[in-house]
Order: sequence, then C-alpha cells, then structure tokens
Amino acid sequence: MDAAIADAEAEANTDEPGKAKGGTEGFKLLPRLPERDGFSTIAPLVFSLPQIRWSSQSMVPHTNIQGSLLRNTTTLIYGAPSHTASPRALPHWTECDEFANGDTALIQPASPLAHGEWYFAGVRGLRDERSGDLLEPAPGVRRAQEVVAKALAAGLGDDGDDADDDSGDIMDFVEDGSEEAEEGDERGEKRRLAVRALWRLVQVLRKHPNGHDHNWVRSWVNATDLQAAWAFPTISADSSLGALNHMRNITMKWLDAQPRRMPPSKVVKVDREECSRGKGTPRIVWGQLVAPSFLENHYSRYSGLDDDGWGGWDDTVGWVMVLPCSVLQHPSKQSGLTSRVQNVRSIVQYGHGLFADRSEVTEDWVTSMAQDNQWVLVATDWRGMTRFDTPVVLQALMSEPQKIINTVGNIKQSFVHQALLLSLAPSLASEQLVKGSTEVDADSSWWSAFSSASTTTTTDSFTDSFNATSDHGELAFLESVPRVFYGVSNGAVLGAGYTSWVAPTKLLSRAALTSGGANFAGLLLRYMLSVV
Repeated sequence: MDAAIADAEAEANTDEPGKAKGGTEGFKLLPRLPERDGFSTIAPLVFSLPQIRWSSQSMVPHTNIQGSLLRNTTTLIYGAPSHTASPRALPHWTECDEFANGDTALIQPASPLAHGEWYFAGVRGLRDERSGDLLEPAPGVRRAQEVVAKALAAGLGDDGDDADDDSGDIMDFVEDGSEEAEEGDERGEKRRLAVRALWRLVQVLRKHPNGHDHNWVRSWVNATDLQAAWAFPTISADSSLGALNHMRNITMKWLDAQPRRMPPSKVVKVDREECSRGKGTPRIVWGQLVAPSFLENHYSRYSGLDDDGWGGWDDTVGWVMVLPCSVLQHPSKQSGLTSRVQNVRSIVQYGHGLFADRSEVTEDWVTSMAQDNQWVLVATDWRGMTRFDTPVVLQALMSEPQKIINTVGNIKQSFVHQALLLSLAPSLASEQLVKGSTEVDADSSWWSAFSSASTTTTTDSFTDSFNATSDHGELAFLESVPRVFYGVSNGAVLGAGYTSWVAPTKLLSRAALTSGGANFAGLLLRYMLSVV
C-alpha cells in the first residue's frame, strides 16, 4: 500500500499524468466482478400470467402503495427490510408491462431491499376485468400447494440446520403422486421452484410466529386463489458494493498523499464573462485534473474495471466551472463584504443527462439558477454514460449484452472523478475569484496554479486563499460553503448511487435529484422483455 501511494504521489508531481509506475506487484484490491450471488435490491420483480393485461384494476398502483400492506393485497413481498428487523410485508406497487406482449407485470419495491436476504413474492386474486373471473395460476403452483399441504399434514418440520431455507425432506413429497406431466411444466421445474418458495415461507413464519403480518401472510400458503409464488435472494453487500467501497477508500488515500490534499489540476481555457451590475454572461472555466484510474485501459471506453484494482495508473479528467455575474461582482462598501468569495452561497456539482457531457452545465437554464442563487457550478462527465459512450452501450444492447459490465465499470470510475472534482471545487473557485487575470498559460505545469504566489492578484491575497486556519482565508471560507449535488435525468439516476457512495467522505452537504424516471435495472428489464 505504502509503495503504491508513494508511486501515486511521485506521478502526481509530474507534468505527464497517466504513465504507469512500478512497485505495485501484489497490489490487488478489487474483488472480481460481477460476483453475482443474488438479485438487485432495487430492480422490479417480473412475473407473467396469461391475460394479465386485463387485470390492472386489481393491482396495487403507485398511487396507493400502502395498499400493498393490507390483507386484501393481490401482490406480496415478504421478508426482512434490514438485517436487524424481523420479516414483514414490504411496500411496493404493481403495473402491467405494455411493452412485453401484455402478459407480463412488474412488482416494484417502494424502497431498496436488504443485501444478502431471502424474500418471498406471491400473486393472488387477480381477475380478468372483462369477465370477473380469476386469472389462471402459473403452471406448477397448484401442485406445489398440494405438495406443501401433504408435507404439513405429515408433520414435516425444520430439518435442524438453522438455515433460513430449511426444506427438510420437502422435496421427497414433490414426486409422490405427481408423475403426470402438467401442461406448461412438463418437467416439473416450475412446481419445484414454487414448492421451495412456499416451504421457505412456511419456515420463516414458523421461526417468527409473532412477527409483523404473520397472521394474514400465512394464509397465502394454501390460498385457493394463489396464482404465482417464488423466492429469491438479494445480492450481498460485498458483491454489490465491494469494488466501489475499495475504490472510494483508495481514492481518499491517494488524495491524502497529494500536497494540500488536492488532486493536480490546471486550467486550459477561460470563456470571459460579460457582466454589468452583477448581471450578464457568466465566466466559464475549462480544465483538467488528475485521478487514479481503476480501469484496465483508461484510454478505451470498451474497457471495464481492472481486477487488480489500482496499480499506479492515473488519468486526466476534464472539468468545467461556471461563475455567474452575481458571484463575480465586487462587493460594495455598503454590503460589508471584503472579498468576492463571500458572494458564493453554494458550490453546486451538476450531474448531466443521458448521453450528454459536462458542457450541459453551461446551458442557460442551469446558469440562470446559478445567477439567481449565487452558486458556483462545477461538472465533469459521467464516464460510461456520455455521448462518447453511445456506441459502447448500443453494442451491448444490440449484440453483446455481457459487455454492459464494462459500462458499469466506467460509471464506477466516474464516481472517482466526481469525488475528486468535489474536493477540488473550493480551490478552483478561490483561484478564479481571487486572481485578477483570466489569461491561461498554455505551457503551465500541473502545479503552477497552486504553487506560485506570483500570479497577478487583486487586493485579496492569493496566498491567503490557502490559509485554511485563517478566518479571513478565501479558501477557508469556500470550504465552509455548502457543497451540493444537483442531478437531472441520468444525473439523478447515477447521482443516487454517487451521493450515497461519497457521503462517508463528508465532502457533500446535500443533494437534489430531479426527473430521474425509472432506474436502469427496470429500463433494461423492459427492453429485454420487449425484444424477446
């Protein structure tokens, strides 16, 4: 670890970021991914019944989620909401998928399920709105109920191994008297899956006889209107979050190794402002920063995460900052303010939309909010979901779906970029608000902006901007300003994961996620169902 961090520091002090360094043999941090040991905690549950398109009125709509917790609910998710809670009925809503031939529906949990837990899902009482008749159950369900009833009548109980999925000798009852093939389940596989699901529910109810919703949930085992039943595990926290947590930890250690705990950065272009009396066209600053790369090949968008973790490779990442005229104006004597940095009320990190890029933050509707609210805006790309990644995603969706994991790896890498920009934002704003010149030296080194006190300045001291212990230091003031994430559309979807991931670093004060729509798990499921 020390050798790797030392290499990172040595590389960060060069003008040529991106070169691989030695001394990282055996430095393996990322678990191999994906280690899929369960289903997503946020994806919808998909099931199919003939003619289900005609039963939407008897489903639990998103406008009445509390109905999913009542005795007369037609869909059920039963399990523990967390590792410390007892099993209970969990809130959700249900809707038909009109893009999947009309026989498929989705059950969407209203909140994420717990990692590494088993859940029972069931459907009962759905009726054809045209005739009022119950929909036919899925193949295997009725025979599964018969098997469970026989096992209970025979006194079959826990097999004593203390596992939540105790099935005892339940499978011995499956073939007993059930040799005749059933239409739609000729090999009996669906019956066996339903038996395991129902028997798991029986065992959980036995283990928690006084649990929430116990009395009415147990009626689902032998309900005459049961139409579907299945059980599933959710992905473990280590499998789902292990790589990201490693990346965050190593990124923060990499950042600790940098002078002043700031990633190397430089300005490459400045679009001058046109301001008059605090209004007008904002200043737009374009730049690059250095970040550790966890990708196999950070030059290729088709490359995923490196199984060996970070081996000393760094990459350059583009960023953009917007300073509105309401921030750039010099304080009047009447205001009582002494520096332009005191105009800043929030530093807002912007997450762009689907297949866009960081330049979206410069659009008028975003900059006008910055003007009105005295924000400094910063943004970088969602690597993996920018306009440059469109061919990669299309290839995965159309011909090579297994390669979508590379897109996921690039998105995770973008979390690192976002976090480093968030850490650097107060310094970038301080530099622009303190120094008087917006000229860019094309030959400047990566450290010139932060190591030289000879930069042309105003009466505000550029050197003082790094005095984090001074109450009057510009950087100290900007670091005290709230840092907020604002994600729109794709920025809201990815922002939900990013803000949760970056929260332990204490860099972020709060977040606003707007127009997120559906999560990608639901969108991809619907896409796959629509083309089958």
